[in-house]
Amino acid sequence: MRVAGLPTFRKLYSTIDRSFSKGDSVVIEINSNYPVGGFDGMKKVILEETNWMNGRNVFLGPLYLVVGCGSLLAALVFVLKQIYNPRILGDVNLLRAEFKHRDTYPK
Repeated sequence: MRVAGLPTFRKLYSTIDRSFSKGDSVVIEINSNYPVGGFDGMKKVILEETNWMNGRNVFLGPLYLVVGCGSLLAALVFVLKQIYNPRILGDVNLLRAEFKHRDTYPK
């Protein structure tokens, strides 16, 4: 098992591939293969219904889509700018520098 980045984490143990009705009982057998009492840890069983984004965070998926679309739009703007108003690579006329001392002028 990898080290968790945050102090509270969930580790997926298994999935249940059947549907339940209201009032159904679920029996879970738990073995203590890894003791957590030495560092005041706790073990919990969480039954969770998942969706297409894995059920944890409904904000993260749309956020990824918005950031991806924004990045794609910015890339498109820069490509169009380069096509319609190209910058010549290595053009020294685009460089502006002010020199305070006479001996630091470029030769």
